[in-house]
Amino acid sequence: PSLVGSEMCIREGPGTGIAPFRAFLQERAASGATGGNWLFFGEQHAAEDYYYRDELEAWQNQGVLHHLHTAFSRDQAHKIYVQDRIREHGAAVCDWLNQGAHVYVCGDASRMARDVDQALRDVLVQHGKLSDEAAQAHLSQLARENGMFEMCTEATRPGAVLRRRHGTGHTGPQRRAGASENAALQRRRGRAAGVETTQHSLPYNQK
Repeated sequence: PSLVGSEMCIREGPGTGIAPFRAFLQERAASGATGGNWLFFGEQHAAEDYYYRDELEAWQNQGVLHHLHTAFSRDQAHKIYVQDRIREHGAAVCDWLNQGAHVYVCGDASRMARDVDQALRDVLVQHGKLSDEAAQAHLSQLARENGMFEMCTEATRPGAVLRRRHGTGHTGPQRRAGASENAALQRRRGRAAGVETTQHSLPYNQK
């Protein structure tokens, strides 16, 4: 959906999934949007994989990014992922969801997106005092009313996939720009590892 400046947004972007959210935040900073912005970012090592760190932390200091939580899975013996951070801050996440926050996910569609979806359900069960079925129904309602999106990268087919969980949507300029940056970051990372990646465009509404 086309977001207005007062709307709240929660974004989960592990790895190169951060790219489209950087474009969203650039737009919100430039437009002076007043709505809350919350970003969860995960990768393996903070020293090597904290993409756009200076820019993200600058936005946080400026008040553009209200919450920034990171999860670097290999920097400690016990692996920590984005979904773990969501659960850690579950009470506040639940409050944002109940206020109608838009939720965006960009990453591995085969596992990460499902794990994040489960974490959101767990948050609503624990802090919203809902049953699992009611939590799922609540997320579905939020999706219909507020445009809950997932922007996922298929694990076996590198490239940007944008899909709306419910209802109809469109791919606006910022969404297309973010997807292109995601693919470019994927290719750059692949070349650094000696692997060439290729972008595959999949249908907007593919599940």
